[in-house]
Amino acid sequence: MQMTSRRYHFDLIATALHALTVIVACVTAEFRKTFTGQCLLCMEIVAFFFHLWYIRTKAGIGNPGVPRKAKWYEYGISATLGTIAVLHSPDRDPNLEWIILFFFIGNAQQLIGLQIDKSEFTEIWPAFIAGTLIQLGEYAFVGLISGVSVLYAIYVGFYALFGIHAFLRLKRLEENVGSDDDYTEEIYSFYGFIAKLAVFYADYLSIVGVSDSVISGIAAVVFVITVGYAHATYPVSTKYISHITPPSSDHLEYERSYALRL
Repeated sequence: MQMTSRRYHFDLIATALHALTVIVACVTAEFRKTFTGQCLLCMEIVAFFFHLWYIRTKAGIGNPGVPRKAKWYEYGISATLGTIAVLHSPDRDPNLEWIILFFFIGNAQQLIGLQIDKSEFTEIWPAFIAGTLIQLGEYAFVGLISGVSVLYAIYVGFYALFGIHAFLRLKRLEENVGSDDDYTEEIYSFYGFIAKLAVFYADYLSIVGVSDSVISGIAAVVFVITVGYAHATYPVSTKYISHITPPSSDHLEYERSYALRL
């Protein structure tokens, strides 16, 4: 119950932070007038309302299955908006072809996750590899168009946390190591709002005149704290296999549904 309650508290924190960020974006004219700023503002609004809904349905506490599945749809919208914002940085005119392309790419990853949810465990790795290749292609395309910048590095670094976490969870299942459903959901929720806020404020601080070195330093500290928290709260290590109960079919079904959220 401790981990489950912590997931619920993360939703509360995320809702407050996203609400504050929406206000920050709205009161900063030089930010909201740019297409990148508008994309990020929409991203924060989407995240805010989804987290409100997670709280309303008591995500992670009572019958969390529905909001957990709904996170796929949230990321299909919010993460894609974040990618489109980075693609158009620092201040490119909107490109409709790119926008359409990346909405298809972003949601294709979620469809792969849905397929994993329906597949037997032996079929997960090909789907995971396909999703990874799509994500790497996305990174490459955005980097070629927008150029390698502090914002791009922050985008790649924080978004990649989902894929790394998914890989580690799938390896645990493949090795028949015990699973902790609450921890998995907690970390995805934690990474979710941290990654969106990192991309938002990296662009925001750049627009209001903060130097790249300062933005990089802040992002590095946040990244280390984020990864450190995930590592420090990791419930069990594979070296303790003898003390772990193999995952049940319910655990496997849950892990499949959340393993790929890149």
